[in-house]
Amino acid sequence: MDHVRNYARAVTWSGLLDLCHRDTIREADGPAMMSMWRVNMLRFWGGNHFKYLQAGHRLLAGIGGWWTPYVAEEVLHNRTVNLTGGLGHNVAMDRVCEFLNAEFKGQTLQFQCCH
Repeated sequence: MDHVRNYARAVTWSGLLDLCHRDTIREADGPAMMSMWRVNMLRFWGGNHFKYLQAGHRLLAGIGGWWTPYVAEEVLHNRTVNLTGGLGHNVAMDRVCEFLNAEFKGQTLQFQCCH
């Protein structure tokens, strides 16, 4: 029965992480997004996602002091776009780029927003 309990814990942990990640994006909380990147580095390593691990390391190292303070602040606080206005309606910038690419190609993507 330990494996069932461990699986339930892992699923619960993953779900809570996803909720926290979505909340940080909606609120455009740059420092919390970087905290989520730090936590996800372990997931990338464990899942053998080394390209994401490398990208995350570059991001965290840049914000941690590799980039100039101006560039680090720009990257830290300009990671979301607010398309509809109001608090808590931000969308990740890479998701907006996916929508723009799909629009350019003539495809349609479903935009799911939970309010």
